[in-house]
Amino acid sequence: MSEIVNLINMFKWQRDELFASVNNAGINPNEFKWLHKKSRFRDADVMSLVHTKTAFYYTFDNYKDQFLSLYSPANDQVEGILSTNSFNSQLSRFKEWLTWVKREEEAPDYWGSLSGEGLLSELPKNSENTLFSKDERKLIKNAVKQISEHLVTEYGVKLERIETQIVSLVESSTRLGRKDWKNHFVAAIVGIIVNNQLGPAAQEIFAFAWSFVMTLFTEIPKLPPAG
Repeated sequence: MSEIVNLINMFKWQRDELFASVNNAGINPNEFKWLHKKSRFRDADVMSLVHTKTAFYYTFDNYKDQFLSLYSPANDQVEGILSTNSFNSQLSRFKEWLTWVKREEEAPDYWGSLSGEGLLSELPKNSENTLFSKDERKLIKNAVKQISEHLVTEYGVKLERIETQIVSLVESSTRLGRKDWKNHFVAAIVGIIVNNQLGPAAQEIFAFAWSFVMTLFTEIPKLPPAG
């Protein structure tokens, strides 16, 4: 934890407990920084421990005989508040907060993949929304078969857990334009990854799946007429 400056209302042993908690949570203490902040509960400066990689924070405050905490993230909310009469209770919540920080930092960003930060952001955007040809639909059927086999053999996915998405990808190729089907394809792969807890392998799965259908969206220059 860098730049420890004038820690207000906090004993050295308390700071040491916080440091040990960060280490025990498997997070590098150098990723944290102490900052002065204005209290939300009283007219005073308080100390906030900020995780610099994510901007998440845990603010330590006191009011009368209460230990107050303001922190983000909370378990299932953006921000949480704790009021307790002991530092040990505040420390317990801090340890929980560290697990939430680690959870958010390590979680795969599926929406980011869809919105432009991931591999599939490179899909062509100027393709016509034309229907697939008979040969293209055959390619899709074969591609979907190989993708499902890959998921079963490489990741131990049960076929029945992905059957709905697999059938839908083949069926929808007969009625959706290629732009609409591309969106359906991405959503289906994301759904498979989420439902089968394959987050750590998300990029590999995307790359493998896309390699089988990319030719459907690649503009091929037309040759000029002979002569």
